Amino acid sequence: MSNPVISVIIPAYNVAPYISDAIESVVNQTFNGGIEIIIVDDCGSDNSFEIAKTIGEKSESKNRKFLFLSNNINKGQAAARNLGLRNASGEYIFFLDSDDMLEPRCFEELISAFDIHGVDFVEGSTTHFYDDKTKKDEQKLHDNILLTGTDIFDGLSKKWMPVLWNKLFRKSFLINNHLYCQEGFFYEDLYWAFSALPFTSNILTISSPTYRYRIRNTSISHSLTDKHVQSFISLIHEMKKFAERENLKRHKYHDRIAYIYESVRCMAIDYVYSMGTKKMLKTLFSGLKGSNLYSISSIITNRQIGIKMKCKVLSLYTCGVGGWLYTYKHK
Repeated sequence: MSNPVISVIIPAYNVAPYISDAIESVVNQTFNGGIEIIIVDDCGSDNSFEIAKTIGEKSESKNRKFLFLSNNINKGQAAARNLGLRNASGEYIFFLDSDDMLEPRCFEELISAFDIHGVDFVEGSTTHFYDDKTKKDEQKLHDNILLTGTDIFDGLSKKWMPVLWNKLFRKSFLINNHLYCQEGFFYEDLYWAFSALPFTSNILTISSPTYRYRIRNTSISHSLTDKHVQSFISLIHEMKKFAERENLKRHKYHDRIAYIYESVRCMAIDYVYSMGTKKMLKTLFSGLKGSNLYSISSIITNRQIGIKMKCKVLSLYTCGVGGWLYTYKHK
């Protein structure tokens, strides 16, 4: 295979029971073009990477090329994705988490959509399935829709998801706009989505299911630790730095960017309040000092921000009082 059409980046970290399903779902795509399968060893404690290498030796073919990379030490999913992106040869990029799987027609459907519309990326629909089979599969279906202008901002989390997986990107879109993952904390997908907004001209979503998302009992979404609280703090401060660096207050959709920024801050408060301890909540409010990006008057007059969110956000401008009220009410 000379130049692959699609490069699929799969970080490998403590997923020995699942990684074979992920890789084989790529190998068995109905798409006949060249696929480069990049496995990045993030140096876990199991034999995930060795399993991947064994599958690669058996599955490599004319249209299925494997590339094995390693960070040498555990650096996290963001660093693994970045290493894969820097070494990818394909015209298009797809990120697959190593405990998930692709639908057989995933790339055939996404490439077909790209051929019709000249977009920055295409996102398909998703099927959520439970690892312990305690619940039935749930389909998260998109409309077939082209998002441009304000629809891109208004549709975040509603029409398209703020995650890297289940999207087919033009590699040039990611590289030219320096849209790498921010390393060093969890929730890097949220940072990526926020940083991609100013550079995104159009997004296509399709109703065809393309991705199978596995819900595991051990997922970080089911637990909260001090490291997760610190990651929320780092995420929000990095978002603020990016907004200031890119002068987003002067962006033509600045009101919508402000809404998204404040939504993330409110989400962090709500999540730690519902899942964490009183100590964690105090740590969050203390860490969010200095994260105010907009003036109080601009928050109050922003029509995109609802009254409940305004009240919650304004508590961060009086962080001592606001934090005390939240921790006082916390059980």
